Amino acid sequence: MLRMIPKLGGQARTGPAGRLLFLLSFALLAAWVGPQLARDISARAPSPPPLSGQARPIDGDTLALGPTRIRLWGIDAPEAGTPEGRDATRLMAQALALGPVRCRDTGGRSHERIVARCEDASGRDIAERMVGAGLAVDWPKFSQGHYAPVEAQARRAGLGLHAQAQHAP
Repeated sequence: MLRMIPKLGGQARTGPAGRLLFLLSFALLAAWVGPQLARDISARAPSPPPLSGQARPIDGDTLALGPTRIRLWGIDAPEAGTPEGRDATRLMAQALALGPVRCRDTGGRSHERIVARCEDASGRDIAERMVGAGLAVDWPKFSQGHYAPVEAQARRAGLGLHAQAQHAP
């Protein structure tokens, strides 16, 4: 099949001179086409959704900014259908009621949600607030233990999820 393709100039260019000619041709082509591709790609790239504004609670570790769902980075809270989950969702609602939130996308995704670090209107880390109240726990797999000291304080104080541990025999 390769014999069907005619050779340019009647001879195959092999050896160092042929490789140099190939690399030079490729470099010129890349220099000419590359900027065009980059311009075309960036012109069509959608802008990321805004990650600030008035949010509404979904549960103890997820909030919504318009149609965008955001999973708080580094923590895990009980499911909304459980008694502890309802408490966590209420605390999330209180944090969001303070005013607009600001979130920084960490680049992670979880079940079609953006994973982000979010601050309430007063500038306080919402995830830290949830863990500090004992209504969420540090998730070291993702946080590398970032919220562990706050969780330890909540555990010692017997707050939220840790209240039953204080009263266990």
